[in-house]
Amino acid sequence: MGIMRGLTVVLGLASLLLATVGARSPPAPRPPVAADRVITARSSDRRTARVEAARRLAAAAEAMRAVTLSYSVEALRASFEAGAQAYEEGNYLGAIERFLAAYEISPRPALLYNVAVCAEKLVLPCDAIEYFERYLDESIHARDGEQVLRRIETLYRACNG
Repeated sequence: MGIMRGLTVVLGLASLLLATVGARSPPAPRPPVAADRVITARSSDRRTARVEAARRLAAAAEAMRAVTLSYSVEALRASFEAGAQAYEEGNYLGAIERFLAAYEISPRPALLYNVAVCAEKLVLPCDAIEYFERYLDESIHARDGEQVLRRIETLYRACNG
Protein backbone atom coordinates (compact mmCIF):
# COMPACT_ATOMS: atom_id res chain seq x y z
CA MET A 1 0.00 0.00 0.00
CA GLY A 2 1.54 3.31 -1.04
CA ILE A 3 1.52 6.51 0.97
CA MET A 4 -1.24 8.04 -1.14
CA ARG A 5 -3.47 4.98 -0.80
CA GLY A 6 -2.86 4.90 2.94
CA LEU A 7 -3.76 8.59 3.24
CA THR A 8 -6.86 7.99 1.14
CA VAL A 9 -7.94 5.22 3.52
CA VAL A 10 -7.32 7.42 6.56
CA LEU A 11 -9.12 10.40 5.04
CA GLY A 12 -12.02 8.14 4.08
CA LEU A 13 -12.26 6.84 7.65
CA ALA A 14 -12.10 10.37 9.05
CA SER A 15 -14.88 11.62 6.74
CA LEU A 16 -16.98 8.57 7.59
CA LEU A 17 -16.51 9.33 11.28
CA LEU A 18 -17.41 12.99 10.81
CA ALA A 19 -20.40 12.11 8.65
CA THR A 20 -21.79 9.66 11.19
CA VAL A 21 -21.24 12.01 14.14
CA GLY A 22 -22.49 15.11 12.29
CA ALA A 23 -25.43 13.51 10.48
CA ARG A 24 -27.66 12.73 13.38
CA SER A 25 -31.31 12.23 12.67
CA PRO A 26 -33.70 14.09 14.94
CA PRO A 27 -34.79 12.05 17.92
CA ALA A 28 -38.10 10.25 17.68
CA PRO A 29 -40.96 11.88 19.61
CA ARG A 30 -41.29 10.50 23.11
CA PRO A 31 -44.35 10.01 25.18
CA PRO A 32 -44.71 12.49 28.03
CA VAL A 33 -42.92 11.47 31.24
CA ALA A 34 -42.15 13.03 34.58
CA ALA A 35 -39.56 15.84 34.52
CA ASP A 36 -36.97 13.95 36.59
CA ARG A 37 -37.09 11.04 34.14
CA VAL A 38 -36.57 13.45 31.18
CA ILE A 39 -33.34 14.78 32.66
CA THR A 40 -32.06 11.26 33.27
CA ALA A 41 -33.02 10.11 29.78
CA ARG A 42 -31.32 13.08 28.08
CA SER A 43 -28.13 12.58 30.10
CA SER A 44 -28.18 8.91 29.22
CA ASP A 45 -28.57 9.77 25.51
CA ARG A 46 -25.61 12.15 25.69
CA ARG A 47 -23.48 9.52 27.44
CA THR A 48 -24.44 6.93 24.84
CA ALA A 49 -23.55 9.35 22.02
CA ARG A 50 -20.19 10.13 23.65
CA VAL A 51 -19.40 6.46 24.12
CA GLU A 52 -20.30 5.75 20.50
CA ALA A 53 -18.18 8.69 19.28
CA ALA A 54 -15.24 7.49 21.41
CA ARG A 55 -15.63 3.95 20.03
CA ARG A 56 -15.59 5.23 16.46
CA LEU A 57 -12.62 7.48 17.15
CA ALA A 58 -10.73 4.52 18.63
CA ALA A 59 -11.55 2.46 15.53
CA ALA A 60 -10.26 5.26 13.28
CA ALA A 61 -7.06 5.51 15.34
CA GLU A 62 -6.55 1.74 15.06
CA ALA A 63 -7.00 1.97 11.29
CA MET A 64 -4.41 4.76 11.20
CA ARG A 65 -1.94 2.59 13.15
CA ALA A 66 -2.49 -0.25 10.70
CA VAL A 67 -1.80 2.05 7.73
CA THR A 68 1.35 3.39 9.41
CA LEU A 69 2.59 -0.12 10.18
CA SER A 70 1.88 -1.20 6.62
CA TYR A 71 3.84 1.79 5.30
CA SER A 72 6.78 1.02 7.63
CA VAL A 73 6.94 -2.61 6.50
CA GLU A 74 6.86 -1.55 2.85
CA ALA A 75 9.52 1.12 3.40
CA LEU A 76 11.72 -1.38 5.26
CA ARG A 77 11.37 -3.96 2.52
CA ALA A 78 12.06 -1.40 -0.22
CA SER A 79 15.19 -0.08 1.54
CA PHE A 80 16.52 -3.56 2.21
CA GLU A 81 15.90 -4.74 -1.35
CA ALA A 82 17.53 -1.59 -2.76
CA GLY A 83 20.54 -2.22 -0.51
CA ALA A 84 20.79 -5.85 -1.61
CA GLN A 85 20.54 -4.79 -5.26
CA ALA A 86 23.24 -2.14 -4.80
CA TYR A 87 25.45 -4.73 -3.10
CA GLU A 88 24.98 -7.19 -5.99
CA GLU A 89 25.93 -4.41 -8.42
CA GLY A 90 29.10 -3.65 -6.46
CA ASN A 91 27.76 -0.25 -5.31
CA TYR A 92 28.79 -0.77 -1.70
CA LEU A 93 28.42 2.86 -0.67
CA GLY A 94 24.87 2.90 -2.04
CA ALA A 95 24.19 -0.38 -0.24
CA ILE A 96 25.40 1.12 3.04
CA GLU A 97 23.04 4.07 2.60
CA ARG A 98 20.06 1.78 1.91
CA PHE A 99 20.84 -0.63 4.76
CA LEU A 100 21.19 2.28 7.20
CA ALA A 101 17.87 3.70 5.95
CA ALA A 102 16.27 0.31 6.62
CA TYR A 103 17.90 0.27 10.08
CA GLU A 104 16.31 3.65 10.85
CA ILE A 105 12.89 2.16 10.11
CA SER A 106 13.49 -1.05 12.03
CA PRO A 107 16.72 -1.44 14.02
CA ARG A 108 17.56 -5.03 13.17
CA PRO A 109 21.12 -6.17 13.95
CA ALA A 110 21.45 -8.05 10.64
CA LEU A 111 21.35 -4.68 8.86
CA LEU A 112 24.41 -3.57 10.85
CA TYR A 113 26.15 -6.76 9.76
CA ASN A 114 25.36 -5.90 6.13
CA VAL A 115 26.76 -2.39 6.59
CA ALA A 116 29.96 -3.86 8.09
CA VAL A 117 30.41 -6.24 5.15
CA CYS A 118 29.97 -3.33 2.72
CA ALA A 119 32.53 -1.24 4.64
CA GLU A 120 34.88 -4.21 4.50
CA LYS A 121 34.39 -4.41 0.71
CA LEU A 122 35.18 -0.68 0.45
CA VAL A 123 38.41 -1.32 2.41
CA LEU A 124 37.26 0.78 5.33
CA PRO A 125 38.43 -1.52 8.13
CA CYS A 126 37.83 0.90 11.01
CA ASP A 127 34.22 1.48 9.91
CA ALA A 128 33.70 -2.23 9.39
CA ILE A 129 34.94 -2.88 12.94
CA GLU A 130 32.47 -0.32 14.33
CA TYR A 131 29.49 -1.94 12.60
CA PHE A 132 30.57 -5.51 13.35
CA GLU A 133 30.90 -4.57 17.04
CA ARG A 134 27.48 -2.89 17.03
CA TYR A 135 26.08 -6.01 15.38
CA LEU A 136 27.50 -8.19 18.16
CA ASP A 137 26.28 -5.78 20.86
CA GLU A 138 22.74 -5.78 19.50
CA SER A 139 22.46 -9.47 18.66
CA ILE A 140 23.50 -11.08 21.91
CA HIS A 141 22.88 -14.64 20.73
CA ALA A 142 24.42 -14.31 17.27
CA ARG A 143 25.21 -17.75 15.86
CA ASP A 144 28.10 -16.33 13.89
CA GLY A 145 29.64 -14.49 16.87
CA GLU A 146 32.96 -16.38 16.76
CA GLN A 147 33.34 -15.82 13.03
CA VAL A 148 32.58 -12.10 13.42
CA LEU A 149 35.14 -11.80 16.21
CA ARG A 150 37.79 -13.36 13.95
CA ARG A 151 36.89 -10.87 11.21
CA ILE A 152 37.19 -8.01 13.72
CA GLU A 153 40.67 -9.22 14.75
CA THR A 154 41.76 -9.26 11.10
CA LEU A 155 40.26 -5.81 10.54
CA TYR A 156 42.06 -4.42 13.63
CA ARG A 157 45.38 -5.33 12.04
CA ALA A 158 44.38 -3.55 8.82
CA CYS A 159 42.99 -0.55 10.70
CA ASN A 160 46.05 -0.07 12.92
CA GLY A 161 48.64 -1.16 10.39
